[in-house]
Amino acid sequence: MVFVFDATVTLIRRALRHEALAEPHRGHAYQRLVQAGKSHAVVTGAVLGLNLLLILLVLSPGMGPAPAFGMALAVCGGAYLIVEILRPM
Repeated sequence: MVFVFDATVTLIRRALRHEALAEPHRGHAYQRLVQAGKSHAVVTGAVLGLNLLLILLVLSPGMGPAPAFGMALAVCGGAYLIVEILRPM
């Protein structure tokens, strides 16, 4: 979910800015975190932790698919806002 969310947001932002979508860039959240001074190990650990949290959320008993998806979007959106604060585009 983290990678799908990041890729989707990055593509939408690039399209809105009329940037070439097929050209190399450094606009993904994990790239921006490294540019902000975080180590690759820290960024990888954060993504792993976020994915594990999302897996636990989706597998939690009594949570239907729609609420789980909504919560996953909210968690990813919150994480993305933190990236925006650390390294704005």
